[in-house]
This record gives sequence, C-alpha cells and structure tokens, in this order.
Amino acid sequence: VISETISLFFKSNIKRHYLLALWLFLLLLARGQFIVLIPILVMFQILFAWRHKQWRKGLRNIVIFLCIPLASHITERSYNKVVHGHFVNNAMNYVHLISADFFLSQENDVNIFDDADQQTYFQEVHGSLKEANLLQLSMDSSIDDQQQFQHNFTQICNRRVHDIGLQYFEAKGLDIVEQHVAINELCSSMVFSMMNQHKKERISLFYKNLKTTFGSSKYLVLFLLILGFGIYGMIQFKDVFYEFIVLVLTFMFANNIAVAIVVHPINRYTFYFDWILFAILIILLDRYSKKVTQ
Repeated sequence: VISETISLFFKSNIKRHYLLALWLFLLLLARGQFIVLIPILVMFQILFAWRHKQWRKGLRNIVIFLCIPLASHITERSYNKVVHGHFVNNAMNYVHLISADFFLSQENDVNIFDDADQQTYFQEVHGSLKEANLLQLSMDSSIDDQQQFQHNFTQICNRRVHDIGLQYFEAKGLDIVEQHVAINELCSSMVFSMMNQHKKERISLFYKNLKTTFGSSKYLVLFLLILGFGIYGMIQFKDVFYEFIVLVLTFMFANNIAVAIVVHPINRYTFYFDWILFAILIILLDRYSKKVTQ
C-alpha cells in the first residue's frame, strides 16, 4: 500500500491509483483497523491536487478512496449473507472497545444505564471480572495498570465481555450469528456512557497504551520529532524524502492511536510499521554519503 501510494503521489503516476485501491480493499477485508489510512490518503490527495493543480483527477481519486470502506463493508456482508444467511459484518469493534471500560468500571456504574439489557449485562460482566480479580481496583497496585490490562486482555475481552454476551443472547433464543450482532450492538449502546464515567482513567490508559505501541515514551517523542522534521522539510523544500517521512509516520500514528483506543497494544497490531525508522536512517545515510563523495 505504501509503495503504491508513493507511486501515485510522489511520482504522479495516476494509473497506480486503481492498484492502490485494490490493495486497500483487500487490506480492509483482512484487518479493519487500516480504515484509519483512508482519511490520511484523502488529506494527501487534497495536498497534491492543490500542488499540481489537478483538481478533477484529485476529486476522482478522493471519491474512489471514500468508496473503498463501503465496498469492503458490502463485500463482507454479502459473503455472510450467502454463507450464514445474515447480511452482517464480522466486526466486534465495540466488544473490543468496551473492554477497557469494564476493566476500569466500578459496581455502582450500573446506575448510568436505564435499559434492562444494559444493566443485566453490565452486572454479569462486572461481577465475573470482580470474582476473577480482573478489575483495575482489585489488581496489584504495585504493578502498572496498563501492563495488567495488556496481560489480561484476553481474559477480560474474550472470556468475559464477549462470551458472557453470547451466553446472554443465547438464552434469549438467538442463533450464533444473531448473538454476535446483538452483543456488538449492545456494547455500542453502552461504551460511550462508560467512557464518560471514567474519563480521566480512560485517557490515562490510552496514553499508556499509546506509549507501548511505540515501545516507550522516549520512542514516542523520537517519532514526534521526526514527524515535525518531516513537516518542516515538506513546507520548506519540494523534496519527496520529507513527504515520504510525513506519509509513513502519519500512517503509523493513525494505526497506533486506533490500537491504543480499541485494544491492547501488542505487536501483532503494530509490527507493520517497525521498518520505518530503519528506512529513514538508511535514506539519510545514503544522502550523506553521496554529499561526501561529490
């Protein structure tokens, strides 16, 4: 995707747009987290359309970019309709998203809900987490809460938030596909109220997750400095190197921010961008060596 993006923007190869769209479509089918790349591509397309005065082609490309998530969404739903008989997607976005809020929850948080299903589900999940000592309040205070959340994420999300939800809707007579749809919809109706209930703790956990996606706070600061360096160079000089830095680092930041908000920051969600620092260093060394030999 990055290679095709470079060909499209930095080499002004408009024909690469369709191949880029295809790769993005396949990527979204495999990993929905990469939907965060779409706004960045739209932003860069606007920038380059303005720079090269190609508004008609730019608008066409933006429309294609914006249609990719829709095409992926319809394809996934159509497959599930043919195979399972339900026109639904496979995403458990809100089940993952709400897991951090259950980790931070307190017993009296049930009072923020008016709906009976929300109250019952909250009590069952919270009670199970409390019994297993998987709540922030019941864990060892000498160990960082982010580390505990990351270590126990599977037990919190998969074994409690997800499985208890399936059991709850199975008891209501729903089939397995309907159970998955129902639990995700129920979580979506609860998650923002739970976020608001513990805003300070949620922001703190997000920041700690974000640091972990970069390795440490030092690496986070380093990447921010490199991004600032790239933005400065892109403004001051017409050099593809600085534009490359800004592109790949905004991809990286968008992905890591999404991961830090929704799930636990393990390597399987972030390793796609591990090469960036080495690539920038290699290009810098290559440029320096060429200057020295001239």
